[in-house]
Amino acid sequence: MPALAELRQAAIGSSLRRHATLASAVERLGYVQIDPIRAPARAQDLILRPRVAGYRNGDLAAAYADLPLEEERYVNYGYLRCDVQRALHPRPGRERGADRKLMAAIAQFVSEHGPIGVDEVAAAFDHGSVTNAWGGSSAASTRVL
Repeated sequence: MPALAELRQAAIGSSLRRHATLASAVERLGYVQIDPIRAPARAQDLILRPRVAGYRNGDLAAAYADLPLEEERYVNYGYLRCDVQRALHPRPGRERGADRKLMAAIAQFVSEHGPIGVDEVAAAFDHGSVTNAWGGSSAASTRVL
């Protein structure tokens, strides 16, 4: 039977394994929770800092467009590997009629304008505020995204 110290080392080694690159870390993890609240720091930075050599706060956000990740509400909100995200969809019954119309309008907007940010979508689609999954307030277009 392994000693407690050996079990502790095995758990740390499998959970907090250091990666040379951000891409290899997110590939191994498959999912990284994201959270805009900075108390004490953003969740994604707290998760990746001990796992990626040389990681600095904001590195994931800066590299997101180049990584095979999609934003997704999974267990909670985060970045999910594209292959896993595709396996989750379609999820019938999640969207309401108004959401489907807004989704179609946003998809058309993105196809016409190319890659754009959430803030640009929110500015183009002022559909007011809605209650988000955490009971707070979000722009309707942000929730649909």
